[in-house]
Amino acid sequence: MGIGRKLQALIDEKDTNPNAVAVATGVNSQTIYSIIKRDSTKADIGELCKIANFLGADLNYFYDDKEKAPAKPLELNDNELKLIVDYRSASPDDKKMILRTAANAAFAASEQPAAKYGISKAAAEDWLEREALAANLPEGSQEAAQK
Repeated sequence: MGIGRKLQALIDEKDTNPNAVAVATGVNSQTIYSIIKRDSTKADIGELCKIANFLGADLNYFYDDKEKAPAKPLELNDNELKLIVDYRSASPDDKKMILRTAANAAFAASEQPAAKYGISKAAAEDWLEREALAANLPEGSQEAAQK
């Protein structure tokens, strides 16, 4: 069984889909679909590592001949647990905003802003921090009006 078939089986087992994996990992959805469709024995190790981590599988799962992914305990800190609880209780519009914010955070934390826009990683992180702070201001507050 190639990497693609193992990835699809793991996605199915976790009751998710390639688009959700893409949003959560920052890996382009077309890349994930391509890995699944090709079912080859090779894939970008960095992207595969992000996917495996998100799906709770050991990276070796994709390269071993075993059919079932070894269980990897999912360790979440208090902030991660709170984020999950808050997400699950959010409205559909708020869920979209949360996912968009997470995608922006992943982008800012990557090397892409420097390569794509010619700005430093630190500048991207500063911008993201300001956006996060602005998002938490109460509506109608003087600080929110200044933003």
